[in-house]
Amino acid sequence: MGISGFFQYIANHGLSPAAINVQTFLGQIGSPAHLDLFGAFWHDIRSRMIDAKQNNGNIEDIGHRLALELKSLFGTTNIIVHVDGAPCMEKEKARTQRAQKRLSHEAILDDTVKALEKNSANGIWTPRRIMNRITKALTEVHVITGEDKDQLTKGLQSIFQVCRCATEADSCIGAHHVWTPG
Repeated sequence: MGISGFFQYIANHGLSPAAINVQTFLGQIGSPAHLDLFGAFWHDIRSRMIDAKQNNGNIEDIGHRLALELKSLFGTTNIIVHVDGAPCMEKEKARTQRAQKRLSHEAILDDTVKALEKNSANGIWTPRRIMNRITKALTEVHVITGEDKDQLTKGLQSIFQVCRCATEADSCIGAHHVWTPG
């Protein structure tokens, strides 16, 4: 999460980050805080999206519920939420590794589903470990698309100002906080 002046504030007051009441801090800074949504809440958002897709849920509703939770968590709506855009070229190696990992999990998923189908055809009860393997593999192959991000953004905009960044949210947040000599 990028909050302008956060680390300077704690350094000036001799505090650890855990000792800060974020709601009090956000009330004192006067300018909007900038939140890298996926940087802070990636696993939670991914889990919610997977669940929604499996149950014909609405991703825009996820964004609205998340916005309500963020408002309660931070105690303010004076936050600009940044949603990642296209990945930057510097992360090409990481993207390649993730794609390879996804292919590996797709292969595991295919093999596991075949075992499930074989057991089912033979009237054999499928062990829980196979079902757990399928669930894990489904989670690992899930990709949050641009359309998913757009729908999530619509829900978040019900409460917050949202920046749908052209690239990574952290670089977008950095562009909002360019240092100029005093």
